[in-house]
Amino acid sequence: MNESAPSFRDRTSLLLGPEGAAALSSSRVLVAGLGGVGGTCFEVLVRSGVVSFLVVDADKVEPSNLNRQLLFDTEDLGKKKIDAAYERAALINPDVNVDGLFMKVDASFDGLLLDGVDVVIDCIDDVRGKLGLIRAAKERNIPVLSSLGMGFRLNPTKVRLSPIEFVIGDPLGRALKERAKKSGVSLSGVLFAHSEELPAMKGETIASMMMVPSAAGLALAYGAISILLKKKLSKQKRQP
Repeated sequence: MNESAPSFRDRTSLLLGPEGAAALSSSRVLVAGLGGVGGTCFEVLVRSGVVSFLVVDADKVEPSNLNRQLLFDTEDLGKKKIDAAYERAALINPDVNVDGLFMKVDASFDGLLLDGVDVVIDCIDDVRGKLGLIRAAKERNIPVLSSLGMGFRLNPTKVRLSPIEFVIGDPLGRALKERAKKSGVSLSGVLFAHSEELPAMKGETIASMMMVPSAAGLALAYGAISILLKKKLSKQKRQP
């Protein structure tokens, strides 16, 4: 009797079932920002079987990225992060499709870029850009997950995924709430990765190691997978 060859999705299918694994492979995810948070989130989703991505980032890989950003190594220095991310993803799953936009997300983010996207993951630091991305996604009823500040912290076990009303003591979260109120952008329904750990220090240059940003990336990937499974499987049940 011939046993079937091992598959890339075998262990995922054991946990989620064949329908769950298929749901992820048929999803398209936008990841904005490929740093310490977004890079980990992106790789988790690639390894989980998501095949189609839109990634957005305006940076190139620098030496200072290498202490915490999972996607890159010394061979990537000087490359656009969107290109290095695709190269790494293709080594994991050759079937992956990564469309990259080398651009900075701002308040006027074009919602047409979200056509076909099932979930938006915001891992950028700019408040106006975050609101522009959230606004565009909500106008199209696309679920959004967003990361808040992960710098100046060390404890990955303090990272949570919560609605904005449960975020306390995060300067980026505070600024986002204030500008959202002024701009008329609702943050209702958005889940935010945030840390309950008090910052260990302050400074103009954000001090960071790998633990906390990666914990946020893991939390966002979990949130995205949960949304995709619910969305895709409920759609399958409605079909005759």
